[in-house]
Amino acid sequence: MKILIVNPPRFKGLPVIREDRCEIVERNSLLPCISLMQLASKLKRENDVRYVDANGFNLSFKDIRDILRRGKYEKVIFRFTPETIDWDMKIARIARLTNKKILAEAYCFTLKGLEEKIKRKYRVDAINPPIKYDDMPDYSEIPYLPYYSRGSKKPFTIVYASRGCPYNCGFCTYARSCYSKRSVFEVYNELRMLKEIYNLKSFTFYDATFGADKKYALKLCRKISELKLEWYCNTRSDLVDYDFLEALKSSGCSGFSLGIESGSRKILNALGKSTPETNEKAIILAKEMGFKVHCSFIIGLPWEDLHTIRETINFVKKTLPHSAQFNIFVPYPNTALSKPQEKQRFFMTSQDKPLTSYCSLSTDELRDYRKKMYRLLYTNPKWLAQNITHIIKKPGDFYVAVRFAYKSLNNLFLKKLEYCH
Repeated sequence: MKILIVNPPRFKGLPVIREDRCEIVERNSLLPCISLMQLASKLKRENDVRYVDANGFNLSFKDIRDILRRGKYEKVIFRFTPETIDWDMKIARIARLTNKKILAEAYCFTLKGLEEKIKRKYRVDAINPPIKYDDMPDYSEIPYLPYYSRGSKKPFTIVYASRGCPYNCGFCTYARSCYSKRSVFEVYNELRMLKEIYNLKSFTFYDATFGADKKYALKLCRKISELKLEWYCNTRSDLVDYDFLEALKSSGCSGFSLGIESGSRKILNALGKSTPETNEKAIILAKEMGFKVHCSFIIGLPWEDLHTIRETINFVKKTLPHSAQFNIFVPYPNTALSKPQEKQRFFMTSQDKPLTSYCSLSTDELRDYRKKMYRLLYTNPKWLAQNITHIIKKPGDFYVAVRFAYKSLNNLFLKKLEYCH
């Protein structure tokens, strides 16, 4: 079968992350769609397959239409997000204008459980058919790496060492999902290939929780240290200790993201997450060892009130992570914190424009507090001094730091934090 796999165009000119648990519009990150690239590798064994990253290379819907017309494809496969569903579904409509008999297949990790409703509304043939993402991504259609993430050196990309997550965070679409690991040798070979062909300088392990299997993570660190690449990852504060961080550092890890979620003990207890003391200890230790620390927070959880908001603000002031992301809570379908009625509807929402509030604060109040949290962090004299000190100690990060500072201030004061953090 002749198949076209498409990462749809950017949303009104803004890059879109269409990758598993992270499906959002994000103006400061341009990431590859590794899941589609893995699917291309799998399907190429028995089909004639072409992969097109319209998001990565800034192609338009007209460009996709022309590719479809010239190629005479029998099936088109693409990804969509809750935030850009109407936009992304244009791929199916365009495909049918070029070939009435073409099959349209779409994937969205976040909206699992709503497949039939989406199929009927958008007239696609399949939503989220079962697939195991265990193949090496197909880079054959990628002439160079256009990708970037704020604060990372280029050329840059993302890599998976594992899929799924064994933890049970009630707000997360990845909670208690099937956890599987690639072989250390396979991950090493992928990184070596990227370095040899694309001159890769830095990457992020896009695993939900790097270190969920510490023995595996330490073995992987020892192997990839041979490549002398700079890298980042996502992990948990209760996994952070000196030995783990030392292994990360010796293999090229420059920083990582922690899902702190809140500074409130009440909220963290309700979520089953680490205590404020554990979170603070992890941030301080990481900073002392020279890591860049990014922290993610969620405001507007069901237990949120003015007191818990202030606790989170005080936590941020006390710990001063190098960067932070403040998201407003959305109860995605089939998560522990979603309600039955929410599983029967799908919605367009974003980290800065919630449709409704699920706590005692209004949506306007949540938006205001989100902006206030960014402003309090990025204009804090101690935060500025801390980051200047980091640059003095690591002068190689100077240009990355300048670019990060420019984008952060631009997002805060000019973009008004729309589609960014």
